[in-house]
Amino acid sequence: MLIHASGLPEDYSLLENWDNQKIATNKDVLAALYQQQPELHFTPGEKSEYNNLGFMILAEIVAHISGEPFKEYLSKYIFEPADMSLTSIYNTSEIKEIDNVAKGYLFYPFTGKYEVAISIPEFSSNYATSGFQGDGNVYTSITDLFNFYKALKNGVLISKESLDKSFTKYIKEGEYGVSNGYGWTIADAPRLVVQRGGELPGYLANMIWNVSDDQLIIYLMNDYLTYLSYQRQIYPAYMQIIFQNKLDPPHPVASVELTKLVVTGTLEEIGGKIIEIKDNPELYTIDPPGLKFLIMKLQQLGLNEKADLILSSFKPE
Repeated sequence: MLIHASGLPEDYSLLENWDNQKIATNKDVLAALYQQQPELHFTPGEKSEYNNLGFMILAEIVAHISGEPFKEYLSKYIFEPADMSLTSIYNTSEIKEIDNVAKGYLFYPFTGKYEVAISIPEFSSNYATSGFQGDGNVYTSITDLFNFYKALKNGVLISKESLDKSFTKYIKEGEYGVSNGYGWTIADAPRLVVQRGGELPGYLANMIWNVSDDQLIIYLMNDYLTYLSYQRQIYPAYMQIIFQNKLDPPHPVASVELTKLVVTGTLEEIGGKIIEIKDNPELYTIDPPGLKFLIMKLQQLGLNEKADLILSSFKPE
């Protein structure tokens, strides 16, 4: 389960009929798993596919063996020893009571402006899944993540032997050839570079650690559109930072630039922006998946002329 080789189904697939106005817990998911008894996706150990359900099951195992709720166990044995005073697990209702929490935003094509991500209908299921533990829903800060790194590095949390096991390459997964260690993804690189990130609607957190040269990059953001649009450029960018000590800034992405315009802009304004994007390939990146998503959303909104304009403008020649 730690290396995503269990073959278990996805957690969300077990709650297809769940009332998204109610917060689900790990026990709700496990009850659905026992009741439905879905087939494994593949023979355990055969390959590796990222899967959050394994982490949820492991969290329940920790709680059962320790006799403590998983949230309390994390605080006692991870967050407090690592001096992570601003870090804990919260569901969507609980986080509203916490001070100094950044709201997560998404630029929403239906309104043409930034909206609080959790209020967007497409993310309604994330209210329900905010009760999951082990797979995420941890809120933290840059400083606390830096303290977590120091605690791992200095043997405060686990032994060097255990840390080395967590950094061991087991099964390759993903387009970049990364391997899964115990909770970490490990780059296919000449140095030992490990990464662990997480996301919720509106939020992103990531830690990249070049263990060989002891270089660390931590970044958090609460602009989800930026992450969704630039995620394919982020991995090569931090590898460039680590191995070449430089960064070529990414180009603006076509779907992002058009998303900012499609609802409030006229056909003429959108057409002008499309011409600008296509005539300046050195300044813009054309992203077919993002454009496809934007076209689908425009069609759902009934803005078919705008959807057709974008579709016809970016069709392969």
